[in-house]
Amino acid sequence: MDFLPPLLEDLAPEHRDEALEVFERLIALDGMVLIEEAEPDTSLVLVCQGKLEIRTGDVVLGSAEVGEMVGEMGLFGGEIRSASVVAVGDTTLLALGRRGYERLRGSGNPVVASIEHASLMELTERLRTTSDRVAGLAEGTSVEHLTPAPGFFARIATMFGAGGIGAPPQVDAAVALARSSLFSEVPLPVLSKVASSFETVAAQEGHFFCTEGSVGDEMFLVVTGHVDVVVNTEGERVELVGTLEPGEAFGMCSLLESDRQRMASCVATGPVVALSMSRSAWAEVVNRPDAVGSAVRVAAIRALSGQLSYANAQLALLDATSPAEQVLVRASGALEAHGVGVTGEHRLPGR
Repeated sequence: MDFLPPLLEDLAPEHRDEALEVFERLIALDGMVLIEEAEPDTSLVLVCQGKLEIRTGDVVLGSAEVGEMVGEMGLFGGEIRSASVVAVGDTTLLALGRRGYERLRGSGNPVVASIEHASLMELTERLRTTSDRVAGLAEGTSVEHLTPAPGFFARIATMFGAGGIGAPPQVDAAVALARSSLFSEVPLPVLSKVASSFETVAAQEGHFFCTEGSVGDEMFLVVTGHVDVVVNTEGERVELVGTLEPGEAFGMCSLLESDRQRMASCVATGPVVALSMSRSAWAEVVNRPDAVGSAVRVAAIRALSGQLSYANAQLALLDATSPAEQVLVRASGALEAHGVGVTGEHRLPGR
């Protein structure tokens, strides 16, 4: 093969040979659909020559050039594709399925960590692009993704309460992580080591875990209780983007981009116990080359994949949805949380 992606080229010869035995070489002609939206598929592809275009319906979401990858959302997350991938010009690819990935993971091949890191970078960049598109579209509407005015916090207190932090209870963090889909199939001994990077937080109703417009430095996973994802809009309104249940996570993007502003606020709707991970703990664990680091990287990939799928689907509805503000609100909120499953709206009494 004339060109090898950097994550393969930089391997030691024995690791590169093992990886090439697992990857499948493909040639796609111009216009060929490699991944079909709404179809089951768990493969990841690396572009060696040519270009791929990522689409949902008639909306172009992005592209993958030489050296880039697509399909990590299927490899690490759900089997149903949320977008289609089409070859632009004749394209040469390397494909990796889930079975091949697990084989390389089991042998300790360092390409696995490289794939996981590269997937995180790709998803982070796509989320940034989606965030910019949401913000650009919002400029033409009444939706404002800005730091909320003081009245926003008064409205939240009216609906939920004043908030506050209490003494955290005893929590088996490893068991809590095992109940999350983000850490499915991770052995409990590995989760016990992952759990040491988390701290337990107990919040009262109305407590803000994340505030829209602020720069965050920690992520959270809900252990008990529920957390609403809300955004501030004009007209004395607080829009509900979704409700997070135990096992679901939020705020992870802030750990991947140090200057990233929160796209939504996350508030406790009653007593909540959560696990939190700081930026410094994240930086230490996500770079570990062992199974602990892999478990955290895969969890992050799954979380970002869910966020990106939801936001992309909402953006694709813009042309067919009225009012557009509702779609923009949901899309922006999806950039903050994994597991958004309820959409709706809260208003102040009498509004």
